[in-house]
Amino acid sequence: MKKIIVSAVMVFTMTIANTQSKKEQIGNLTFSLDSLNQLLSKNQQDFELEMDKSSITIKNLNTQLIRLNSINDSINIQLITKGVSNVSCFILGLK
Repeated sequence: MKKIIVSAVMVFTMTIANTQSKKEQIGNLTFSLDSLNQLLSKNQQDFELEMDKSSITIKNLNTQLIRLNSINDSINIQLITKGVSNVSCFILGLK
């Protein structure tokens, strides 16, 4: 009879210990999940910030490209005009 009571107490103790252990595991896993979610959220915010910065840089570079293309077009027009003028002068024997 004593053996049965001791066995029952041991089984009961092991069940309580196992239950606490599972609760601790759940708590630890929940904490880890929360930490990962915070890290993911921060990484997403950092990514969005970098994307915004990159977008601004791209817009600025496109604006600069448009300006430089305009300058290039003006120079080409001047060269063409000057070239036509030089050809005219050459034909007329002015130069």
